[in-house]
Amino acid sequence: MKTNAIYTIHEKGTDFYFYTEHAGGFGYPFAAADFLHSLKYAIKSSMVSQKNICVSPLLEQMEGDYHFPDELENKRIFTKAEKEHLLKLATRQKIPMAIEIDMDADTVSFHFREDEEELQDLCDVTFSRYISREQKYDGSYCRQVLDNLMVSDMFDERDRHIWEQQEEAYRHVIQKASKELMEQQDQGMQQIM
Repeated sequence: MKTNAIYTIHEKGTDFYFYTEHAGGFGYPFAAADFLHSLKYAIKSSMVSQKNICVSPLLEQMEGDYHFPDELENKRIFTKAEKEHLLKLATRQKIPMAIEIDMDADTVSFHFREDEEELQDLCDVTFSRYISREQKYDGSYCRQVLDNLMVSDMFDERDRHIWEQQEEAYRHVIQKASKELMEQQDQGMQQIM
């Protein structure tokens, strides 16, 4: 799958737009959200007197780490862009997905291009980065799937990178959430008819 994507970050009533050629997968958006939230926490816990600082523009500073393939290590992942430019780019390049990170609500949303063959089993879905145990698709569930894959790899004697394992785990979670959402929508349509 192509890994380019458009990111929209919502923070304190402002939207910030980014393009990436590398972070259009399933686990990468969570890594980007974690990066921004760690910056938000650092500013909040520092002695900075101004409380209205947005960290979203700093996504441009994110560099590849263990969440990304080795060739991206220490390379910048995101490029800041204007909304109009991104809309043209999305149409011209047929970018497969758009990601929204809401810094205030602490959510990550996926919007999939309908004509992208590899993503046809997925529908638009939103996840809380960390939510209560009563809800199904929280970070601990994703981590549990990831842990299971790592253990499976050890028993199968596969030597996969953590980014490969994360992509598979997060795709599994997103597929499951998409399937449940589509089933709920189908049931709703049947009740209307």
